[in-house]
Amino acid sequence: MGKGGELHNASSPSTKPPSLPDSVSLALASSSRHLTAIHGVVYDITDFLDEHPGGRQILSLASGRDATFMFDSYHIRTDLVRKVLAQLPHSNR
Repeated sequence: MGKGGELHNASSPSTKPPSLPDSVSLALASSSRHLTAIHGVVYDITDFLDEHPGGRQILSLASGRDATFMFDSYHIRTDLVRKVLAQLPHSNR
C-alpha cells in the first residue's frame, strides 16, 4: 500500500504483451483469420479454434499476438502439441 492507504500497481499500465510483426498484424487486420506466433513461427489457428481441447475462448486469447509464454505455460506434453502445431498452416516470421 502506498501513502494514505492507496494501492499501487507494481506493473506499468503501458506494459503490453508481445505482438506479431507489423507485416503479420496488417494481414490480420484485413483478414478474418486468427494468427498467433509461437517460438518465432506464425500459425493460422482459425480452423483449430473449435477443436482445441482447452476451448475456443482460451485459444482466442492467443490470436493476434506472440503466445509463446502462454503456450509454454499451459502445455506440458510438448511432443503431442508439436505434432498438432505441425499440422496447422504456418510460416516463419
